[in-house]
Amino acid sequence: MAAQQLPIIYDDDKYDSDVYDENGYDVDGYDDDGYNMDGYDRQGYDIHGYDRHGHDEDGYDVDGYNDDGYDMDGYNRRGYDEDGYDRDGYDRTGYDRSEYDRDGYDRNGYNRAGYNRAGYDMDGYNENGIQQRPEPNDNDMEEDMEEDIEENAEEDMGDDENTDSQELQCKVCMTNRVKIACDPCFHMCICISCSKKIENKCPICRQPARRLVKIFL
Repeated sequence: MAAQQLPIIYDDDKYDSDVYDENGYDVDGYDDDGYNMDGYDRQGYDIHGYDRHGHDEDGYDVDGYNDDGYDMDGYNRRGYDEDGYDRDGYDRTGYDRSEYDRDGYDRNGYNRAGYNRAGYDMDGYNENGIQQRPEPNDNDMEEDMEEDIEENAEEDMGDDENTDSQELQCKVCMTNRVKIACDPCFHMCICISCSKKIENKCPICRQPARRLVKIFL
């Protein structure tokens, strides 16, 4: 015959001999595992170790960030520290604390050895001591073009007068052979003589001409 289970006897305050009520909570409202009805222990943390605000005992949330938005390594959710540098040590503009980018060049375009991306130092010399050849600017090119036009105008105009092809005729005078193209549209449409009359605009598309380029046919 199975033993008869005795009923649990509660006192006047509805607690049993182990001081738990009928729902299993003690006088402070905690169960046998130490958690209250909301699932928090006496220190205010749930079974996963987070308080009511979602932070652990060190102040970090479930994603690992504190109230200031930084993780244990000192980086925010975007991956930058308080000084604005990422985990690789570069700021939002791509430069490290020594002011060099990921390719090793500073904000002026020179590496730690003092050379730019083309391999020249600030004085224009490469590591072999060879000086960089200066790049011609637009003004120099235009002056050279004007000198070239003046030197060859008479000779070219004499040759152009005998042009029969309409495709090769100047679109301004409709007589001389085309010798000049407009940059950047590169319409080859004017002779040397008329190139001085177009007011820096292509006669075909009317786009401003940055420079005039002599074409050799």
